[in-house]
Amino acid sequence: MEALGAAGSVVGIAGFGLQIAGTLQTYAEASLEADDRIRDIANDISATASALQRLQAVIDHDEKLAEGRVFSVEGLKSVNKISSQCDVVFKRIVELLNKAGNPGEQLSNAERVKDLKLSTLDHLKWPWLEPKISRCRLELERLLIKLLLMLQISNLANQQTVYDEGLPSSCRNRY
Repeated sequence: MEALGAAGSVVGIAGFGLQIAGTLQTYAEASLEADDRIRDIANDISATASALQRLQAVIDHDEKLAEGRVFSVEGLKSVNKISSQCDVVFKRIVELLNKAGNPGEQLSNAERVKDLKLSTLDHLKWPWLEPKISRCRLELERLLIKLLLMLQISNLANQQTVYDEGLPSSCRNRY
């Protein structure tokens, strides 16, 4: 049951991240003055949210298996912790971007209280906010690496399960 709570959390956080990334991409494409910084932030958020979604797909598939589970309870707790950290960084980026501009395009999510408001005005605030945004981007990069590592480990575990199923039962527990 605890795994289902973690799964719902991951889905919501990944959706929130993809929603932010989509809004930022739309803003960057619509604004002639938008620079590569907005696109880079959107790409970082999108990559992290996509990795969360892929990991969620593995967890969903894992839940359906009777034997050979890929994720232990501790593994699911780790996934939940990383997704919670992603949520914190996503919210922080929205908060910083709100400080960078005037009310404009808005992003809202029923589960999230912060709205994203961007404008090409107020570029004077960027020099003070950019170091904080850069730190958030570095944190997203670190979290993305953790997510990709978990995906690789789950992939290896799945391959090991397939390999073990092909072995005679007398050879399976030799490790």
